[in-house]
Amino acid sequence: PGAVERALGLGHVLRALAGEGAGVLVRTTGGDQAGRIVRVGADHLDLAGPAGVLSIPWHALLTVSSV
Repeated sequence: PGAVERALGLGHVLRALAGEGAGVLVRTTGGDQAGRIVRVGADHLDLAGPAGVLSIPWHALLTVSSV
């Protein structure tokens, strides 16, 4: 990867998914949640889904997949 690609982190990818309004499946250490990413903070994301808005810390993330 080039210098730009090496500088991109998890936050960049999550913010891009949030900006697209993409539906996502988030697998965490506590289980799976489906919804849309509505906010990305420095150490967590907020996911809007059927259970309301959940704040998920980055350390609990296993995978994030667009659906």
